[in-house]
Amino acid sequence: TDHDYALLREVLSPLTMPIFAIPGNHDSREAFRRALDDIRLFEDSAFLQYEAKLGGVRILALDTVQDRSAKGVLCEQRLDWIEQKLAQPFCGQTMILMHHPPHLSGIRFLDNIALVEGSERLGSIVARYTGQVLILCGHIHRPSQGLWNGALVGIAGSPAFKIELDLHPHDDEPPLVDEPYAYFIHRIDELGGCSVHPRYVRIPGR
Repeated sequence: TDHDYALLREVLSPLTMPIFAIPGNHDSREAFRRALDDIRLFEDSAFLQYEAKLGGVRILALDTVQDRSAKGVLCEQRLDWIEQKLAQPFCGQTMILMHHPPHLSGIRFLDNIALVEGSERLGSIVARYTGQVLILCGHIHRPSQGLWNGALVGIAGSPAFKIELDLHPHDDEPPLVDEPYAYFIHRIDELGGCSVHPRYVRIPGR
């Protein structure tokens, strides 16, 4: 709701660094755009996508949201957009921001509601790119890293609830687990090197 996004803006207001936000499966595109359009200009009228450059880093925000569904989708229009962006050479680090991870996590319940359309073509687009690519995601409520088509994929820990790690082959929803909130700090130096630092925040009262 607009009230939720107003609260988000209040929480983010002390930050002095640029904010690069992408929608998740619980977001409303219309409300998201209203709340954040003054700090991030979205390029596409239908989807919440944009390109930004910060020093030696290029940020490509990719909208994977499917309306009224937890599942992620990349339609041809969105894939054309990222393909065109990656066709433009960039000498620094390229970060692709997308809520749904492009690869399977091994947690079957979440993989069933992951990126269910467009991952194969996205993979071929990423594999053809000759520069440095880092893909940053969320969605599965557990921190994780992996390699996918030559790109490092970092899945952030959850700032809300976290689920138990369950890699057994069944479709049951994993239970919640009492673990600290988590997020990643990505440090990129002047030479383009990137180090990733997980940071854990204890839940108050636990």
